[in-house]
Amino acid sequence: MVLLSRATVSAPVAAAIAIVAALATHTAARALPQSNQEIVLQFYVTNADGTPVDGIFETTISIWDAETGGIPLWSEVQNLIVADGVVSTVLGFDRPLPPEIFDGGTRYVDVSFPFLPAQTRKPLVSASVQAGADGSLGFAFDTVEVTVVFDEVTVAGTASATYSNEAPPLPEGFNAGDAPAYLDVSTTAVFTGAVTVCLSTSPESYSNPDNLYLLHYEDGAWIDLTPLVPYEATLVDAEGHPLEGDVMVHFVVYDDPGLRNALWEDFVTEPVIAGDYRTSLGSGVPLPREFFDGTVRYLGIAADNGAEQLPLSPFAPAAMCGQVSSLSPFVVAERKAIAVDIDILPGSSRNPVNPRSQGTIPVAILSSAQLDAPGQIMVPSLTFGRTGEEQSLAGCARGGVDVNRDGLPDLVCRFFTQRTGFGAGDVQGFLRASALGGTRINGADVITIVGR
Repeated sequence: MVLLSRATVSAPVAAAIAIVAALATHTAARALPQSNQEIVLQFYVTNADGTPVDGIFETTISIWDAETGGIPLWSEVQNLIVADGVVSTVLGFDRPLPPEIFDGGTRYVDVSFPFLPAQTRKPLVSASVQAGADGSLGFAFDTVEVTVVFDEVTVAGTASATYSNEAPPLPEGFNAGDAPAYLDVSTTAVFTGAVTVCLSTSPESYSNPDNLYLLHYEDGAWIDLTPLVPYEATLVDAEGHPLEGDVMVHFVVYDDPGLRNALWEDFVTEPVIAGDYRTSLGSGVPLPREFFDGTVRYLGIAADNGAEQLPLSPFAPAAMCGQVSSLSPFVVAERKAIAVDIDILPGSSRNPVNPRSQGTIPVAILSSAQLDAPGQIMVPSLTFGRTGEEQSLAGCARGGVDVNRDGLPDLVCRFFTQRTGFGAGDVQGFLRASALGGTRINGADVITIVGR
């Protein structure tokens, strides 16, 4: 495998032109000489009012050694066809790119359209990809990182990464957070098999960090990738000898080091070569999206074939990964949560809660024209308590109950009081859940603390 690692994304800059990616995987029939390697880029072009541009335009594209000032390393005039704001082009096809562009340093792309003011240069990093070799290429910008792993490279070429804060509109209900960063990776190398792409996450940039998605722009649409977390370990037997052959490993994620509450588990069988074990968590049983919210959880691992027990380890993925067959823009985006009405202790207006109680608290999630609570809410995802993050679910009634008599069936569930975390001074209870399709649900209702 060839590893392209630690590409990072700078803070966004205002621009009407967004270099949203080295979109398509550009391949060559043979390895290009270093003096004639190419870079594939795609631009997203908007008018001043934000509408996408259409037409054919004479455009100057240049590569510089600095974000401002500096020395131009290469430039070319191209006639670009812009369709619904998107235009793809190849740098170096007509006029060769100089070797210093591919030395692993950060370069900057400048795009000059005749009808738009000068734009901020966009960071670009390019480096060589060798066929059939394990290794890493560093793509360093500022704050967000991208890692790309090819299953196999058959023909050498170059790999390039750049970023933008603008791109084709995300699907309805999604946004890219407070600091949008669209990562674009391209390669002229020929590869086979899947490509694993990882983007680091910054939970503080999102209002719903427990509902993040890795999106991939493909065939004119954003595609949701199943979140993965690569895992590597050295497996040995009780005498310290490295294991060999297929090994089944049992993974469990707990919410505390005391192993009291298992949040996720899976059994994965992968080949082990001289003790070297590699897999992707989430490739079997999907990982909950809240695992990427920055909260530290704990990963337990047990392997068969006489493997020595591995110690419990903190688990807080700093990147969200997905597998693709082609390269193009990627972004970590959040799906907006929708607010729903809940009724704590249905039938009571004060909603008294005694934190010392050993019992349960009934909560009704009320249906509406937008939500069929019994039919759409994923019951195992329900959390309830003083913050809404508490794993306190005891169970839910089968079917629906029309609690508020509006003709719609509501979902009534019970939560263990001792696990809700309620205490003196609390005046609200919060509930969170996921609905079918991944939509996050938030609800709140008043409570009165009693029995102090």
